[in-house]
Amino acid sequence: MPRLYSFVVACWLAQSSRSVAHPADDIEPEAEPPAVVYETSDPHDTATGSIEAILKQQVQDNVAASNRDFSLSSGGTTPYTGNAAAAADEALKQILTANEQKKARVAEERDHIDEERSRHSRRMMELEDKLRQSLDKLQERENNIYASEHKLESQLEKGEKEMKNLDHRAAEGRFLHKRIHKSIIEGEEGKLKSKYHGRIHPHRHEFAK
Repeated sequence: MPRLYSFVVACWLAQSSRSVAHPADDIEPEAEPPAVVYETSDPHDTATGSIEAILKQQVQDNVAASNRDFSLSSGGTTPYTGNAAAAADEALKQILTANEQKKARVAEERDHIDEERSRHSRRMMELEDKLRQSLDKLQERENNIYASEHKLESQLEKGEKEMKNLDHRAAEGRFLHKRIHKSIIEGEEGKLKSKYHGRIHPHRHEFAK
């Protein structure tokens, strides 16, 4: 089996060096490699001949596939490259078309997002204006309430002052009334005493007191 692995590696190296050494334009159909004669003393080598043939065929198929891929990538014109190039062009066109469609969808989505952002911005500005107007009205009402409270307080202070003045005047009036009443009573009493002093008996007068 080590000889079998050596054979596979040798075939692969030979085909790889041949593919690199010659340009893709000069690639010709692969020739059958020369037969290799092994000297062996293993009695089982005769049974492995068919396996070696199968592996050799697989190596040749892989080398041919590698040549086709190399020819396609380097622009060669081997019999295999015609359909492969057309298929590659078609695949490239499909990729480009898909990319263009993706770009169109992305642009459409971006426009939609911009439109939504603009609509949202306008809505926010409208709400801000309404809120500002409401706050202005509320501030105006608050100012009116404050002015009314201030006016009411002023009126209350004025009323309290007037009540104090009235109380003071009433007290003065009561004092004057008592004084006048007393002076009148005392004056009248003095007049009566002086008028009827000689007519009233002293004892009666003292009793009257």
